[in-house]
Amino acid sequence: MTTEKGRILIIDDERPILLTLEALLQRHGYNVETASTAAQGFKVLKNGSSDVVLLDLQLPDADGLQMLDQIKTDFADTQVIIVTAHDSLNNAIESIKRGAFHFIAKPYAPEELLSLIDKALEKESLIRERDELRQKTKQLEQRLEFVQTRLTPVFASKAMNEINDLIDAMAPSEANVLITGESGTGKEVIANVIHARSRRSKNPMVKLNCAAFPQTMIEGELFGYVKGAFTGAMNDFPGMIAAASGGTLFLDEISDMPLDLQTRFLRVLQEREYRPLGSTRVLKADFRVIGATNYPVTRALAENRLRADLFYRLNTFQIEVPPLR
Repeated sequence: MTTEKGRILIIDDERPILLTLEALLQRHGYNVETASTAAQGFKVLKNGSSDVVLLDLQLPDADGLQMLDQIKTDFADTQVIIVTAHDSLNNAIESIKRGAFHFIAKPYAPEELLSLIDKALEKESLIRERDELRQKTKQLEQRLEFVQTRLTPVFASKAMNEINDLIDAMAPSEANVLITGESGTGKEVIANVIHARSRRSKNPMVKLNCAAFPQTMIEGELFGYVKGAFTGAMNDFPGMIAAASGGTLFLDEISDMPLDLQTRFLRVLQEREYRPLGSTRVLKADFRVIGATNYPVTRALAENRLRADLFYRLNTFQIEVPPLR
């Protein structure tokens, strides 16, 4: 038993051609419908959209190119192959401009037509998959937004209400923030709230956990790099400073950032510009920085884990999240 490979609609006013094409395509496993006029063709399409339409340009009740326009307007994902004896270059170019998948002139080799149909079906399938992925992405974004809303902290205690008041006061500013507190107290959640209430909330919040990357990798993650900057740099990578442009850069566990990188990052905060690894181009930096650490700040400074000058740059506002116990 032959498996149906796709739904094909043939629109042609020459009955011998309709019958020949119908027999050819059915023999190769396609589900075929035919129409001898534009009106009949639209009726078939409205009853159940076809994957591919084989369209003759010369129809008794409509101009073929106008018919093509209407199909692409009403059934945008349907692929149209123009099949006609009128094989002028102008017709071919015009039909492609108007959205036809391809143009083939009569007489044609059956193998050529079958190959075009297979390619058109492949494109139609990719478009359908793209639309499904977009729909799934939209659903996931909605679910993520719902989850993030549910994760909004409840400021019940006196200490948390004071933090909420401080966030309200400073979030709309451009001031840098340092969040301290034990692991698991919700420092990242607080950072999310600050970003959400800031003037940069419509732009991205980019997060980098300084403890999660080896020292050899974290510089490239932060500043980006160009192809060939180091062994393994096969492509350009813009980096997180670029990704946070117009938004917020959240640096978690900042006391784990290597000291030499802290020096370079401090320069970015001072000069508001940076250079990706391996590049000679100086780029503008436009982000607000929120740092966080679970390491006691006084110890981090005393042990030279955190540069004092970087600390003072970050510490325009400091939020100490109380322990959960």
